Parts: sequence; C-alpha cells; structure tokens
Amino acid sequence: MLKQSVAEHSSEVNCGWDLVFCRSPKQFEPAAVDSLSVGRMHLAKNELKGPINNPQAMPTDVTEVIECGLVLRSIGYRSNQIDDLVPFDSVKGVVANENGRVAGIIGLYCCGWAASGPVGVILTTVDHSYNLSQIIGEDIRINRLNVSEAKEGAAAVLKQLRVKGVQPVTFAGWEKIDEEERRRGLKRGKPREKMTSVEEMLSVAGQR
Repeated sequence: MLKQSVAEHSSEVNCGWDLVFCRSPKQFEPAAVDSLSVGRMHLAKNELKGPINNPQAMPTDVTEVIECGLVLRSIGYRSNQIDDLVPFDSVKGVVANENGRVAGIIGLYCCGWAASGPVGVILTTVDHSYNLSQIIGEDIRINRLNVSEAKEGAAAVLKQLRVKGVQPVTFAGWEKIDEEERRRGLKRGKPREKMTSVEEMLSVAGQR
C-alpha cells in the first residue's frame, strides 16, 4: 500500500516521512511564536517485554524530543473500570487478568483490548477470543466453573439494564441502523454513511 501510494504521487514535492515505533508521547510544548500551537513533543522510548505472542510496550528512561507543528491523535482505545469489584490496572488501562481470567474472580473473563490494551489488529483480537474460548472450555472440563446450575443469562443482564435505566439496542434494531447507513452511503457513492448521533441511532432502531 505504501509503495503504491508513493508511485501514484508526484516526486516533484520535496518532502519525506519516517515510521518510528515503540514511542509514547509524554509532553507537548507550545511553539515559540504561537503559544496556542504545538512546537515540540517529548516521547518516551519503549521496550517490548513479555511473551512473543503478546508483548507489552514498557517505557524506559530514554526520552526523545521532536520538533513539530502538528500532532494527530490516532484511533486508539483505553478501557475504563466498569465496576469497583472488577480489578483494574489504571496504568495500563486493562482489566487485571492472566490469559483472560480476571484476577481473583472465578468465572469472570475478559478479552481483546480490555485484556491486552490497544495492540495488534482485528485478527489479533479474533485470536484472543478463540484462545479465551479454549480456556473457558478447559475451566469447565476441570470443574473450575460450575455449569450444573441453570442461570438467567441474558435475562439477568436485561433486568440490570432496566434497573439502571439503560435502553439496549436489539439485533433487529442494529439491522435497521445498518440498513439506513448503507442507504445513505449509496447516495454518496460510498459503502455507508455513519450516524454520529446516539439519539438518531436509537430513533432509527425504533428504540425511541
């Protein structure tokens, strides 16, 4: 993709760019001529530690400074603690876990970026879910999980949502949103036109 992009654009423009990995922003400094604009960025140099299939970027004491006039925030994600009873690592922004098993709570699991932080690509998260399903299966096999008792399941979740005044969107409602976004996108010559208003989504889904 990068080679194709270079080939398609003119070489007359005198500019360049570099990909630098294993860096985390620590501080931004304003420009000397304009205090409302960025002038420099301080970066912590990271090292990858941990297993090769799930390494974690850990900051070192080394700091780099880059002169810059523009900073763009990439699409990222940081988990929030959903409940005080769920152990949470506020530094890493993940649920405290070991291979998806939430620390100290038997029968509670986490997966994807909630477990590992924002690393990898979509297929990485898919692999996490497959691996976690095997772990849950193993816990059932060794009787770590008690599956002999019938539980409410989704009904219990819906009950809690009603108590908290949360309006869930059903799958049928999501299908209406999906259809409407595709219809709007077709008019613009694109796969879909995303809705950005929650109220609008709920209205289209028939939930309001």
